[in-house]
Amino acid sequence: MTKAKTQQIETSAYSEPMLTVPADFTALHIAHICANLYSGISPTDLMPDFTINEDGDFAMYNVHDKFDMAEHYFYTAHAIGESVKSNPNLPVQEAYDAAIEISADTVVREEVLDDVLCAIEDYIKSDNLITDEYIQEDYAMLAEHEEEAKAYELARLERELAELKAS
Repeated sequence: MTKAKTQQIETSAYSEPMLTVPADFTALHIAHICANLYSGISPTDLMPDFTINEDGDFAMYNVHDKFDMAEHYFYTAHAIGESVKSNPNLPVQEAYDAAIEISADTVVREEVLDDVLCAIEDYIKSDNLITDEYIQEDYAMLAEHEEEAKAYELARLERELAELKAS
């Protein structure tokens, strides 16, 4: 049986209902993409324009929408990371669904959907060897921690069994 070279993500976008990604594309890739989107969309570059005047530039830039999106990406990146710690085999589809699920008005939801789709496509097209190495290291660390936990649990159970036999 040959292993698939690609996998599909259902997107709910009319223009692209299915997104094809490499087979080694993981939930941590989506977390990384969300972290990058957070960095790119945080409205900190608009701070010099801050004014309490509602007609000022700061209010006109839809800073609240940008803030909501940045906050969503920030917390989603961390939530996916925590989910992967609990389940290293977290499906890419679940991570993608978390990345696009924002409670906001329609314009913001559509922008998030578009941003995530474009970011995934850009990531796949570009050469992200360093990021891929970090992600592989993370998965290796998770596997190592899992093996250590199993060994510890096995040793604990063997001690318990020895105590039961001794009594």
